Amino acid sequence: MPARCARTGDRGSDGPGPPHRPLPSHVAPGNDGPALRARLPETARAELAGLRIAVIHETGPAVGRERRCAILFPDSDVLFFGHSHIPWDTTAPSGLRLLNPGSPTDRRRQPYATFLTAEIKGGGLSAVEVHRVGG
Repeated sequence: MPARCARTGDRGSDGPGPPHRPLPSHVAPGNDGPALRARLPETARAELAGLRIAVIHETGPAVGRERRCAILFPDSDVLFFGHSHIPWDTTAPSGLRLLNPGSPTDRRRQPYATFLTAEIKGGGLSAVEVHRVGG
């Protein structure tokens, strides 16, 4: 399967972005201003190799996140989210996998800036790994 990019928001600009995208992207808006938010759906969705993926910026407080997201995304297998800039990898009792890549540019309260990679094989997610940027 070709590489894809799930972008969970906080792009930081209303501008059109770079003239090219190196990877096909699934983008959800974050704290990006009204012009960009108007162009993007609140939740991006894709089905890749049988895996149903949702991408959103904000999921609310960490407490109760799995239960809340399982109710909000019953038709998804994986939910990528952002906002906190804190890496997160859990699975709800329903089987929904919740992943936050952290942030490669704004580490906030984390010791390192991060991003996440994963592979889709046999209709499932594997090789999920959080990578440190610059350290």
